[in-house]
Amino acid sequence: MRDIEFRGFYSFEENALYPECREWKYGNLIINGDEYWIQKDGHSFRVIPESVGQLTGLKDKNGVEIYEGDFLQFAVDGKRHNTTHVRWEQSICCFGGDLAGFVGLTQPIPEDLYEDIANSAYEVIGNLYENPELC
Repeated sequence: MRDIEFRGFYSFEENALYPECREWKYGNLIINGDEYWIQKDGHSFRVIPESVGQLTGLKDKNGVEIYEGDFLQFAVDGKRHNTTHVRWEQSICCFGGDLAGFVGLTQPIPEDLYEDIANSAYEVIGNLYENPELC
């Protein structure tokens, strides 16, 4: 079973008491009206709503946990490609993303791509909040 965890960016724009703190916070997500909070070990941090993403339960080739909103790079046939960001696909109730233009995960993946995808070395190269230029 995978852990259910969220991350959100904690920033001085949202938290006047600690202006020097600009970092990712990880833990449980609490939504109170239009405020988003990450809570862990009895501490709560107000985070920027657009930065919030859920842990997928997967890790990249370097052991980095993959979150909703991350950008992944992978190789198919020895060529490097960027995917779109990892996102929740409500229509099929799972995390998804386009496989570098080959096929959308909301459609069946052709059998001849399974082996290429399985042998790919996925790597987190950024995220939607901090690196929107990767879109």
